[in-house]
Amino acid sequence: TLGHAIGDRLLRNSAERIRTAVRETDTVARIGSDQFAVLLENLADIEAAELVLDKISDAFTSEYDLLGQEVHCTASIGFSDFPRDAHDAETLVRYADIALQSTKQSGGDASRAFSVDLHAKAASRPHLEQALAGAIAHDELSMHYQPRIDLRSGRVIGMEALLRWNHPELGLVSPAEFIPIAEESGLIISIGEWVLQTACTQTQAWQRAGLPKVTVSVNLSALQLAQYDIGDHIAQVLDDTELPHNYLELEITESAIIHNAESAADKLNRLRDLGVRCSIDDFGTGYSSLSYLRQLPIHALKVDRSFIHKVSQDPGNAAITTAVISMARDLGLRVVAEGVETEEDAAYLKQRGCDEVQGYFFSRPLPADDFAAYLAQPHNTPGLGEIDGDQAHRTLLILDDDNNVLRSLVRLLRNEGYNILTATEPEQAFKLLARHRTGLIISDLRMPRMSGVEFLKRCRQLHPQAARMILSGADDREAVMTSINEVGIEKYLTKPWDDEKLRDAIRETLKEPLAPQFGAA
Repeated sequence: TLGHAIGDRLLRNSAERIRTAVRETDTVARIGSDQFAVLLENLADIEAAELVLDKISDAFTSEYDLLGQEVHCTASIGFSDFPRDAHDAETLVRYADIALQSTKQSGGDASRAFSVDLHAKAASRPHLEQALAGAIAHDELSMHYQPRIDLRSGRVIGMEALLRWNHPELGLVSPAEFIPIAEESGLIISIGEWVLQTACTQTQAWQRAGLPKVTVSVNLSALQLAQYDIGDHIAQVLDDTELPHNYLELEITESAIIHNAESAADKLNRLRDLGVRCSIDDFGTGYSSLSYLRQLPIHALKVDRSFIHKVSQDPGNAAITTAVISMARDLGLRVVAEGVETEEDAAYLKQRGCDEVQGYFFSRPLPADDFAAYLAQPHNTPGLGEIDGDQAHRTLLILDDDNNVLRSLVRLLRNEGYNILTATEPEQAFKLLARHRTGLIISDLRMPRMSGVEFLKRCRQLHPQAARMILSGADDREAVMTSINEVGIEKYLTKPWDDEKLRDAIRETLKEPLAPQFGAA
């Protein structure tokens, strides 16, 4: 796009960057268009080679200044080793190229060494592609459906249609293996049409059979979105299957939109005019450009499963997920969390205002007949109740690895009107906190699996609404200072405690009236 002169200068500049990253005794050659080969001789070990690869990658981090044009480039690197991988030059080059292609398929801007697994994958790819081309005709494809649950009502309000391929010889082939092949070969167009037709036909059949009416979500690939007639095609499918338009939702990845945002906006507006909903799939793993969220007619964001894993215990994942929920709420978008596998993660997401969830905790993806039976059953979100209002404010969670201490504290405080939760280890405490809004968290300082400081530090990030207190048998001044500076505790008391002082400390922390003091007149 910038002309041959700038392109040539970019290649020369790149060659110079590679050459300065290696030794004078190494060889650098250009072997085609934008591809270079580097021969590293007499290296001590693989680790030494990896250091050189890092230097080459680092050489591409700064921008190019090409005749006044600023250009940013990245390097994708594949690496093979003699004699570990092969004993002749031709095979070494071929193996390095296999590793290079794998790096590119994973997004580029990285390096990857050749391995037996990569070789097996590269060798099987042509056979898989050929077999995939005939999968529809040979009736090898099928659809599974995974429910989407509304966290407020506990009802099934949607389902995601997921493609499965049962090869006659290989058995079930993982979607992670065949979907990239379908996208790179262009087969995703015909396969995507089959998926859309099948999912819409099945959804309408279930509605006619009197099952609960739920929305079906279908993934739309970048190639499908790039079709100039995608809106007309989807309108035709909906007319053919007689599925009401508002029961179809299309899931699109960020990368499919961002490469041609203006064209994508036109097509998504056409789909909106049809009454079809659109959502962003795997949100947070791509470009995450906020500008397109304001410009596109998006109905929902699906938070990627990598951020949902242990969201009730991982402050990093919790911070990202909570930020997405808050942003989506401000933009008028729904949030769907995918990959929810535990009750406490589902409860935590409900606390934070997430709208919908899907994942193995509720149901695995099911074949059509099994999903119909699942849909026919009444559903209530299990175990996600939480304490609200004043009751939440007066809920205490006490963590101590000594059961005797817990029993003493419960006896002391049970007549004070508090709702008391107890745990003997941090993981148990996190699960309770995910399910119950809590006004005050009281923790021991020294515990075998996690210190009280670390536990309360996580609580401060995961549950900022709860006050924090340490009740410790160790009079550790350094721990006190750390607790105040890093954890933001309100009180630090030592064991054995004075009953009345402890009661007053809790009341004061919760901003409740202190017990009346009686003395001589």
